[in-house]
Amino acid sequence: MRQLIYIHGAGAGPGDMPWPRIKDEIGAGWRLTAPDLGEPDAQRWMHGIDVALEGALEDVVLVAHSLGLSVLMQTIALRRPGFRAAGLVGISAPFWGEQDWDVSEYVLPEGFADPLTGVRRIALFHSRDDEVADFSHLAVWGRHLPRAELHGEDRADHVFQHGDVAQIGAAIRAL
Repeated sequence: MRQLIYIHGAGAGPGDMPWPRIKDEIGAGWRLTAPDLGEPDAQRWMHGIDVALEGALEDVVLVAHSLGLSVLMQTIALRRPGFRAAGLVGISAPFWGEQDWDVSEYVLPEGFADPLTGVRRIALFHSRDDEVADFSHLAVWGRHLPRAELHGEDRADHVFQHGDVAQIGAAIRAL
């Protein structure tokens, strides 16, 4: 049984979109962990994510939505450099530090990608009609993580409520 840790976004909990649709898509055979991190707070979220990563197997798959991806990246960079994982799938993540996204507690540290060398594969998904985090954020992630596979989706919105999650499911299963 494979291990998967899901980190939700702001204003959501572990049972909110897009997680239920993705969970249905990946099917059985997974030991799932989805911590409820509560209201956004960088330090509290990093602690909660750090606890969720404790004892993770080297073939763990990490899946994170929106703010959850940013704080997951912070946690690995600042608290678990060299963390080993089969892969990471990010969905609809804003890149903090960009125009109108300059909340300092969520800005990733300089060189944040270096501690991710233990994550074998990174796939990022973003909808072209995302009204929360503009689609342009996907390209910014790509500049900072040149080895990441970037996937633009049509008509999926921020939580992929209407979009096809088959590609996300396939990326997870392939890790």
